[in-house]
Amino acid sequence: MQYEGLQPDPVTIACSLKACASIGTCEKGETIHAEAVKFDFIEKHVIVANALIDMYVKCGALVKGQKVFDDLPTRSVVAWTALITGYCQHEQYQEALACFERMRQEGISPNPVTFASALKACASIKAVEKGQEIHCEIVTKGLLKNDVVLGNALLTMYVRAGTLKQAQEVFDQLKVRNDASWTGLIGGFCQQGNSDDAIVYFEQMRKEGFPPSSLTFVCILKACGSIRAVEKGREVHVEVARKGLLGACTALGNALVDMYGKCGVIDNAQEVFDKLPLHDVVSWTALIAGYCEQGQGEKAVSHFRRMKQKGFSPDAVTYSFILKAYGTMGETNKRQLYFDFLSTMYGVIPSLQHLADLVALFACQGQFNKMLILLKRIPSSDCILALINACKKWGNADLGRLAFENALEKNAGLAASEVLIGQILESHAAQKWFAF
Repeated sequence: MQYEGLQPDPVTIACSLKACASIGTCEKGETIHAEAVKFDFIEKHVIVANALIDMYVKCGALVKGQKVFDDLPTRSVVAWTALITGYCQHEQYQEALACFERMRQEGISPNPVTFASALKACASIKAVEKGQEIHCEIVTKGLLKNDVVLGNALLTMYVRAGTLKQAQEVFDQLKVRNDASWTGLIGGFCQQGNSDDAIVYFEQMRKEGFPPSSLTFVCILKACGSIRAVEKGREVHVEVARKGLLGACTALGNALVDMYGKCGVIDNAQEVFDKLPLHDVVSWTALIAGYCEQGQGEKAVSHFRRMKQKGFSPDAVTYSFILKAYGTMGETNKRQLYFDFLSTMYGVIPSLQHLADLVALFACQGQFNKMLILLKRIPSSDCILALINACKKWGNADLGRLAFENALEKNAGLAASEVLIGQILESHAAQKWFAF
C-alpha cells in the first residue's frame, strides 16, 4: 500500500497496530505511530489512540503507552482498560489499581473487561477489601449474570485470597459456568487442603456434563494424594489414559506419580514414571518423594543420582526430600552418604527447611559439633528445639545449655526450650548454672 503511494486511513493504522501488538514488534509499531502523528490521527480518531496504547503495553513498552495515554485530550473506557490490562500483564498490579481508581475519579464507568483486569490485580496482591468493593459494584450494575469471564475473575480473586466461602458463593451464583469456573473452585479447595470438597465438586462437574480438562485432572489427583484416596485416583487414571492425555501433558503424568507416591503405592508411581514420554525435575522429585515417604531412602538416593546423570538440576524441593531420605538410611551408610550429598549442594543456597533437616539428621547420629555449627547459622526455633531434644536424648547438658542460650538470644521457642532444658538438668544434676 505504501509502495503504491496510497495514504492509510485510521482503520488501516489501527489494524496495523493490532498486528504489531499480536507479534510483539514494537519497532514496527513505532514506525506506524509516526505515520499516525503525521496524519494527525491520534487526537482525532479514538480507534487509533486506543490501538496505539494497546500495542505499546502488549510489547512491554509501558512508559511509551502511558505517554500516549497522558497526551490524549479525552480518554475512553477502552484506553483506560488497555492501560490497566497492560500493567496487569506485566505484573505491575499496584499501578493497575491506581489507574483503575483514577479512571473512576474522572467519571469513566468501567466495563466488564476493566473489572476483570482490576480483579486480576486484586487477586495477585491479595487486595481482598478492594476486590470486595469491586464485587459490590459489579453486582449493583448487574454485570455478573451472564459474563463468565468476569465471574471467573471474581472467583479467582477469592480463591487466591484464601476466602473459599466467598469463592463458593460466587460460583453458586454464576448462571453461566465453564471449565475454568469449575477448575478454579476445585483448585482452590485443593490449595486450602479441602480435598473432600474438591472431589465432591469434581463429581458434580461431571454430572452436569462438563468434561474435565488436564488442569482439572491435575487438581483432583492432588486432592486424592493428600487424603490417600487411591481408588478415586485410580479411577481418574483410567479416565486420563482413555482420553489419551498423558502423552500431551507432562504435568498430568507428574500428578499421577505424586498421587500414587503419597498413597503409598510406590510400584504404581514407578510404573507411571517409566511410561511417561517426557520427564522434568517435577517428575523426578515426585518419584523421589514417594520412595522417601515410604522409608526407602536407598531407592530415593538412587533415583536422585540417576536424575543428575540424565542432566536434570535438582531444585530446593528435591534436596529437601533427599535430606529426609538420608535420615531413613542405616547408621553405617548415613555418614558417608551425607558428605556425598553435601558436595552436590555446591552452588545451592540451603533453605531454613534444609538446615532444619540437617540438624535432625545430625541429631540422629549424635554429631553435636556439626549441629552447633549449623545452629549458629539458623534463626529457626525448630532447629534449636531439635538440638535441645538431641541433647536430652544423648545426655549432653553443656551443649544443651549453649542451645538454650541461643534460644534466649533469638527468643525462639523459649517456653518449650525451658521445659527441655529443665529435664536435661534434672537428669544430670547440673542446676548450678541454670537460673532464670
